Amino acid sequence: MRYLLLPLLLALLLATPSALFSQAASSRYDGTFRLTAGPNEQSPARLLSEIAYEGNVSVDGDELVISGGGDSKLPRATIRLDDSCLDKYFKLTVMARGSDHTTQIMLTEGFRWGSHDQVQRHIRRRLQARDNFATTTIFFHVASLPFYLNFGIYPHNSPEQYMRVKSFTLQEIDAQTYLRQTGQDEIPVTDRKRFVCVRDALAQFMSNAERLLAAGFLPAPLQEIVRANAVKASGLTLEDSPASLEAADPVLSACETFGVMLGQALAPASIPATAEPVRLTLFNLHSPHSVWARFEADIPGVEYRVVTPSGEKYRLNQGHLAIVPSSEPAIIEVTGLTAPGCLTVFPLDHHGKNTVTTIAVH
Repeated sequence: MRYLLLPLLLALLLATPSALFSQAASSRYDGTFRLTAGPNEQSPARLLSEIAYEGNVSVDGDELVISGGGDSKLPRATIRLDDSCLDKYFKLTVMARGSDHTTQIMLTEGFRWGSHDQVQRHIRRRLQARDNFATTTIFFHVASLPFYLNFGIYPHNSPEQYMRVKSFTLQEIDAQTYLRQTGQDEIPVTDRKRFVCVRDALAQFMSNAERLLAAGFLPAPLQEIVRANAVKASGLTLEDSPASLEAADPVLSACETFGVMLGQALAPASIPATAEPVRLTLFNLHSPHSVWARFEADIPGVEYRVVTPSGEKYRLNQGHLAIVPSSEPAIIEVTGLTAPGCLTVFPLDHHGKNTVTTIAVH
């Protein structure tokens, strides 16, 4: 088996002098791999056949062609991202077509697709059978290495299968753009079972609870909540069954709910309407990494601002999102709570079904 070496990757870049998969003067990655040759250019698709790990990979005109069916064993083309892509967010756009749903774009983190490595996180996009090229877009976060982009055909008994790739573009994006595009999950988990998600989330909370209590920066009321949730989590006997997962959800939801303080006390369930700013202090109790918080209110005119340690204020974006670090609180100032309604806050990175903190305004 072979994989693409860095010099070959550099040779594929057509539009920018800053190499997509190597350290460059710019800290951002933004490049298009075009398989259609421009004026006086040789089609770069002819170089791409060298990245095939295994199977029938060729070039037909200006298209990368991957063929399968019969006894073919996972024909695929693979590109490894450079280590400097770690903890960055990307938008991958692929123009391709396939013979059926077994043709797919597969992003693999921590293992090579088709190898004997232990399978870790992966993001799959299956292509639909179509005669014309169509664009597929995938937003992803490189959380650990190695990380691979793969084009290939999953083994199947169909007599004839093919995947044709015209071009692909890899563009670095910011975290907020990624969150807006991917919904509530910080890391896509569509290919993981609910049992695995719940099990790992509870284990993460237990580990983080020890760290938080040892650090000593939590207010006393939140220390009590973390201890109580840790006792409940440690007492769970989790099984891969609907009944067990349903029973565990209230505990997991409590573990993943932000600690919200109003002044020196826990945020109450209800506060009077006021024209004055209300400052909430949020603590991330369940994750060793920063977590995005989202704010919602059904009261017209409500605004949210993050308050820095130096006292500066910055209005949140249109999605009303704020980062809550893992080792210090986030202070959010809310104005416009002048009428009856509800203010809610919840983490975007969660697996519990009810992690919302609700404060009624009366």
